[in-house]
Amino acid sequence: AIVSRFSARAQTLYRVNFTTNTSTPIATLGGATQGLILDGVGNLYATNESLDKIQKVNLSTNAVSDFITGLNQPIDVMFENSNSMLISEFALGSIVRVNLTTGAKSTVATGLIGATDIFRESSNTIVVAEYSGNRITRVNLSTGQTTVIANIPGGPHGIVRDEAGNLYVSLYDAGEVAKVTTSGTVSTFSTGFTYPVF
Repeated sequence: AIVSRFSARAQTLYRVNFTTNTSTPIATLGGATQGLILDGVGNLYATNESLDKIQKVNLSTNAVSDFITGLNQPIDVMFENSNSMLISEFALGSIVRVNLTTGAKSTVATGLIGATDIFRESSNTIVVAEYSGNRITRVNLSTGQTTVIANIPGGPHGIVRDEAGNLYVSLYDAGEVAKVTTSGTVSTFSTGFTYPVF
């Protein structure tokens, strides 16, 4: 596993071995890293919220390079397909599509209030946590239409889904994890965390 660790002095990515319970530093990126994603050829991509860019880390050499710049507080990133990435921008409340061949950026959706984590729901929809909006929203990638799935106070940040289709949402301010059923019912799943983000 690869995790990030932020302090006042450094922003470092670590490789964690769960068998030996050891960690090895990979790279220091500077700024404030949020989202991480791997491609299929040994590269890691990290959103750097404070430096407004996506950085690429070659996991064979640990070399760091700027991959996408000119963003506005990027929080999460995912591959839409082999030719494009989707990125959430916190400050603008938007989802941005970047063409990986040309580098061209286009806006998929706006009007999100503090967009943080994004989760692929289907081939044509993603789910977005809105930290400042205290809600979970579905975005249609073709039309940009947004539909609120659930209102969740407490600063929703991270999203995962189980095999039954239920969503689990980390609540950064509340220190909890909420469960959202497929019908939109919200309940507290787990408590006692300190600023959970997933």
